[in-house]
Amino acid sequence: GLTFAKQGSLPKLPIPDLGNSLKQVLMSLESCTRPAEFKQIKIAAEEFENGEGKVCQKILVESTGSNKQWIKSALPNYGRLYSRHEAPILSTGIVAPFIFDLWPPKKDSQLDRAAMVIDLALEFWLLIRKETLRPVMDPKGHQICMNQFRKLFSAARIPGKPCDATFTLFHTVSDQEDTPRHIVVIYRGQIFTVVVVDSHDVPIRLLSIQANLEHIVYSVDGGFVEMGPGVGSLTSMNRDDWSCTRVKLMQTDENNRECLMVIEEAIFVLSLDAVVSHNTDLLPHEAIFGDGCNRWYDKSLNFYVYKNGVVTINANTSLVDGSMLAILLHYMHLRILEDTEKWDDDVVQSLSKTAIASSASGIQLQFTIEPEVLESIEVAQMHFSNLAASVEIATCKFEEYEANAFSSREINTDAFAHMVIHLAFFTMYFRIASIGSRVSLKRFYHGRHEIMSTTTNEMAQWVRIMRDPKADAVIKKESFWKAEKRHRELLKDNCSGQGCHNHMAALRVIAQDNLAETPRLFQDDCIPWGERFEIYSASLGVGCTSYVAVLPNSTKGYGLGYFVANTKIIYCVSSWKEESSKSAKLFAFSLYNTLSFLKEFIYSL
Repeated sequence: GLTFAKQGSLPKLPIPDLGNSLKQVLMSLESCTRPAEFKQIKIAAEEFENGEGKVCQKILVESTGSNKQWIKSALPNYGRLYSRHEAPILSTGIVAPFIFDLWPPKKDSQLDRAAMVIDLALEFWLLIRKETLRPVMDPKGHQICMNQFRKLFSAARIPGKPCDATFTLFHTVSDQEDTPRHIVVIYRGQIFTVVVVDSHDVPIRLLSIQANLEHIVYSVDGGFVEMGPGVGSLTSMNRDDWSCTRVKLMQTDENNRECLMVIEEAIFVLSLDAVVSHNTDLLPHEAIFGDGCNRWYDKSLNFYVYKNGVVTINANTSLVDGSMLAILLHYMHLRILEDTEKWDDDVVQSLSKTAIASSASGIQLQFTIEPEVLESIEVAQMHFSNLAASVEIATCKFEEYEANAFSSREINTDAFAHMVIHLAFFTMYFRIASIGSRVSLKRFYHGRHEIMSTTTNEMAQWVRIMRDPKADAVIKKESFWKAEKRHRELLKDNCSGQGCHNHMAALRVIAQDNLAETPRLFQDDCIPWGERFEIYSASLGVGCTSYVAVLPNSTKGYGLGYFVANTKIIYCVSSWKEESSKSAKLFAFSLYNTLSFLKEFIYSL
C-alpha cells in the first residue's frame, strides 16, 4: 500500500556525540543559572565527558547501535509507561481548528456536528485501512514516519505494575487480519458501543450515525436505560490504583471483562458533553479534564463534542503524538471546507422519526459493580474534581499582526514564538527562564520527539537588550537576528537527531544500571533533571491552526502550547494553583503585552 510503502527507506536515528550533547546542556543552563552553580555543573560535565561518560556512551552504542531507533531500547519509559501519574496530567488537549472559521459555537448543533466528526474520522480510518493515504512530508520536504497511524485507531493503554502496556488491534487490509469496526460513545457517564463499519469496510451513512447518537441521548435522557456510576472516571486515577481496580472489575464477572475489551478495542471514543461554554478560552481545560465520568483516558483518540457544537480532542501521548492528530484534524478541516453545502441545517431536518427508530443500534455497556469498586469510583471522581480544580489554564490570542509579517521578513515563526515567551517571562520575573520545547523526530524511522532547550546566550542577550532603555534600535535589531539565527540552528540540529535531552536521559539510565556510583552530573543537587524546564512548551507544527494544551512538567513551572499561523498567534498557558509564584492568567497577560510591544519592532526589521 501507498501509506507505509517507504517506511523501510526512512533513515536511522543517529546517536548524538557525547561532547556535543554536554555542550548543549551547558549552553541551556549558563544564562539561567547562578555563576557559582554553573561552575560546579561545568566541572561535573567535564568529569563525566572524560570519565564515566565514555563508558556509558560505549554501552549505549554497543547495545543499540544496530537498532534503527535507539531511543526505544535505551529508554524503556520513553512512552511514559512507567509513570504512575494520573492520565489527564500526561495527556495532550487539542482545540479543533474548525472553531475559528467553519464551526463557531452554535446552539443545538452537538449531535449533527458529532455525527460529522465520526463520519470524517472514519473516512481517514479507511484511508489508513486501505493504505491509500500518501506519505506526509514535513515543512522541509522530508517524508515523516507514518508508523503512528497504526496506533491512532483501536489502540489503548492498559494499566499495570510496575508499568503500563499498550496494544493496538487496528490492521490494514494488506495485514490480512480483521480490525475492530465499532466506536464507543459516552453520554452522561453511560457508555455505548456503536458498529460504524460493515464487514466490507464500508462506513455507515452520516444519517445513520446521527440516528444512533439521537437514540443514545433519547434513551439516557428519557430514563430508558439503567444508569451506571461513571466507570470512565477510573481511568483518571493513579495508575497503580486503576490497575488494581481494573483487575477487580474483570474478576467480578465475564461481562465486565468483555465490556473493557469492547472499549479498549474501539476505533475511538466520542464523548457528548453537557457543557455549553460561551467562553472558548475555557476549552483547553475541558480538553484535558471536563467531566471525568464522560472520559476514557486510556484510548489513543478521544473526541469531545459540547452542547454548542465545539470540538476538542484528547490524545494519550504514550500511544500517539499530537502531531499525528494534527494531520487527522487538518484532513477533517479540509473536508468540512469542501462540503460546506453538505453540512447545513437540512442535515438535521432530514432525519425523520422513522429513520431514527429504524437505524438505532447503540448498545449500552453495563458493568457489574461490586461495593469495593463503587467506592473506588467515588474516590476517583472526588480526586478528579480536585485535580481539575488545581490547574489554571489561560489563553492569549493575538491577531493584530499583518498577513505575512514574518514570512516577508524571513523570520522563523517558531523562533519568534519562543522569543516572545522568553521576553514575557523576563518582563514578569526579571530573570531568564529555562524553557524546553517538544520538537519532532518524525523524519526518522519510528521517530517521536526530542525536547529542545530554547534558552541560549543569544536569546538571553536579546531579552536583556529589549528591556534596556539605553539600548538603541540598531543593537536591538542585531541582537534579534542573532537570537533568531541561533534558535533556527538549534531547531535544525534537534530535528536532525542531534539534540541532547533523549541522549542524556539514556546515559543517565545506563549510569544508574551499570555504574557502582551515580556520576555527579546526574545527581539532583547538580542538575534537577526531573524538573529541568521551568516552562515546558509544545506546538503541533508550522502553520497548524489546532492549538494544544499541555500541563507543566515541573511542580513550579508552566505548561505552554502555542501556534503562529499568518495573522493569528495563540498561547495556551497552564500552571498549578498551589504554586504561588506562577499564574497562568498573569503570564498569558504578559504574553499579550509582549506581542503588542513587539509589533512595531517587527515591522521595523
